[in-house]
Amino acid sequence: VDLFLSPTDGGNVPEIVSGGSGLKMSFNQRFYLMQTEKQHSSPNRGDFHQLELLGRTINVTIDLNGASCGCNVAFYLVSMPSADAPGSGNDWYCDANGVGGNWCPEVDLVEVNQNSWHATMHSCSKPYSSGSCDHGGYGVKFGQGKQDFGIGSEFTIDTTKPFVASLSFTDPGVAVSAHQEGRSTAQHIQDASSVRQALSDGMVLTMSYWGSSDMGITVP
Repeated sequence: VDLFLSPTDGGNVPEIVSGGSGLKMSFNQRFYLMQTEKQHSSPNRGDFHQLELLGRTINVTIDLNGASCGCNVAFYLVSMPSADAPGSGNDWYCDANGVGGNWCPEVDLVEVNQNSWHATMHSCSKPYSSGSCDHGGYGVKFGQGKQDFGIGSEFTIDTTKPFVASLSFTDPGVAVSAHQEGRSTAQHIQDASSVRQALSDGMVLTMSYWGSSDMGITVP
């Protein structure tokens, strides 16, 4: 299956590396997977690649390359395209916090920097709106001062080196783990049934790299 990365601003796609199996992102960019080459976005669901992860596992190798406090490297799923409007980015993007003006369910597989990794489920009920979406969500956290995840060899996962993030959607839970050089750390989201329907319907894989001075995924 041929899949294509589409930048939300219609600009350049990220650099493809590792013989075509990886990508290198620049700061302040967002991309998602589509079925059609060089198509910026679409109001049609069939133009996006819809991942169906119930009963499946997704693995991604991450090299943070110095993305530390205040940065957020994100690898996540949203129920694109918005059913309401193209939004402020004119790309039909939506998420559980209404970025761009549109709302929909969101599953944060990886929101990470060198100090912390969050995996978070954000449910929404129809009709999607600010009031019907779980802005904060629920899930698991690694790092933030704990020894399971951080900068240096004293941590189980040393974020100065590449590691593999793995999420298994066991229904109703999600097994979340990180692996590196024979070491691993794991947690479990016991009940992700609030996003089950969205996962069953299929969601769009989205990637972004951005930052903020008041971001929550930092060392306490």
